[in-house]
Amino acid sequence: MEQIKVFLVDDQVLFINSLKTVLETKDDEIKVIGVCYNGQDAVSFCKTNTPDLILMDVKMPGIDGVEATRLIIENQPEVKIIMLTTFDEDEYVKNALKVGARGY
Repeated sequence: MEQIKVFLVDDQVLFINSLKTVLETKDDEIKVIGVCYNGQDAVSFCKTNTPDLILMDVKMPGIDGVEATRLIIENQPEVKIIMLTTFDEDEYVKNALKVGARGY
């Protein structure tokens, strides 16, 4: 079976690296192809890589997750992005889904 290529984006280094470890050790069908700690690096990464799924934080310094999602989907509409956050404010949900996120 073909592996699902996952890309992780979050400015909380310990959290995202722990999530990477969990995903890589729990399922052979998941391959983490990259980790970035801000939206700008995520957009740059996606210019030369095509993940199947991106787990994207909402609030990050510089380009936030909503804007990074918009920029990535603009160039790679086939990429599925799920927003990662502890915030449950309606505005974040609406904006993320509006620009192409598949879930929150």
